This record gives sequence, structure tokens and C-alpha cells, in this order.
Amino acid sequence: MSPSVDLATLPVLDVAGRLRRLRAEMEVASLGALLVTKLDNVRYLTGFTGSAGMLLVTSTTALLTTDGRYRDQAAEQISAAGAEVDLEIGGMERQLEAIVAAAKGLFQLGLEAASCTWAQQRRFASLLESTLVPTVGVVEQLRIVKGEGELARIERACELADVALAQVKGRLADAPSESEFAAELEFEMRRRPARRSRPSWRAAPTRPCRTPDRRSGPSPRATSSSSTSAPSLTGTART
Repeated sequence: MSPSVDLATLPVLDVAGRLRRLRAEMEVASLGALLVTKLDNVRYLTGFTGSAGMLLVTSTTALLTTDGRYRDQAAEQISAAGAEVDLEIGGMERQLEAIVAAAKGLFQLGLEAASCTWAQQRRFASLLESTLVPTVGVVEQLRIVKGEGELARIERACELADVALAQVKGRLADAPSESEFAAELEFEMRRRPARRSRPSWRAAPTRPCRTPDRRSGPSPRATSSSSTSAPSLTGTART
């Protein structure tokens, strides 16, 4: 049986560098800010893996909002990722207030057209002073180009899949159903869990990420050290 994967032996994921690349794309597209609502993209840019959250990225700042279920998780994950992101925790109204405050004075703000609903767009339009612009594939274009850490994990996953398939392919002689064979293959792959000696997304020594104290002013920031074609802009949303 193949040994489990020690993620500490793989190149680190450069999560912190992704915001810099995103800002470069935003500048090319003359986009002052982008509100990221697709959770896969939020995770890509911050390391946060929760099931609810929004990320506002401007030319100089980034603000992640989510609810109280993820207070500790969000702080730990963005700090471990080395992403320079402010964090706001609270109900939806509080999250929207934080986004409105962070977007104040921005002339134009992009929305992810494929993940932002009409109801959300109308709500943002009623709250924000900025002109709302639908965008397509801004973050996805960055995700197409894989970094060293991502490529190493893809290669290792392929190796584990090959080993698992070799272990169960003999069952094909018994003519199992597709779902039966898939279940056996998945079981075999799960027998080789990854060992996380340290968080796989870590890009730099961690620093504490604190949620804002309403009594003490603006949200503190979790800090760390630290091209593709221009995104498609399909038009301006009505406000």
C-alpha cells in the first residue's frame, strides 16, 4: 500500500501572492474594486474554506466578511495563508455595513456576474455609492495558471489515484456496476490520507488575525511578508 502524503514535503501554496496578481488584473481593466462572492474564489484568494463569506478587494485593501460560525476558523486560515486581509464577523447586516464602509469613495465596483444573484445586485445597488459593473472570469483567469505548490499537489494526487486504481481494477472481472466500482475506488483512495504536519496553505510564519473591536476603531489587519489577459467587462449594472 502506498504511504500517506506528508504535505510538509510539498512546495507551499503562494496564497499571499494571489491578491497582488488580482490587483494587477483589476488595474488593467480599470476596475477600482471587486466584490468576490463565489466561495471557490474567496478560498483561492484568502485560504478561508467556510461555506459563507464575501471578499471586497480594492487597490490597497482586502476585507473578508463572514458570520459567527467561522470566527476562529477564518482568522486562523487567513493568517496561516499569509494573506493580507481584514476580517469582519457578524450577521448579514453587519457584513454589509462593513462592505459599504470599505467601499466608500470608490467610483466603480465589480460584481461577479456568474455568482451574484439579481436580488443581491439590487441590494448592493441600494447601499453602495459606486457604479456596479458585472465582471466575468476575473479570478478564474488567475486560477488557470497553476503555481509550483498547486502543480505538486496535482501530480501527487494523480500518483495516489494510479495506485488506488491498480489495487481495485481486478474487480472489473466481476462486472461490478459503475457505482459499486466507484465506491471501491474512492474507499481505496481514502485509505491514504494526507498528513498535515503543518497547514498546506502556509506561505509565511503566521501572525494573529484579530476580529475588529467596535470600541477601538477600524479593523486590524492580518499581515505577512509579502499575467493574463484583461477580464471581460460586459456592461454597467443599473443602480
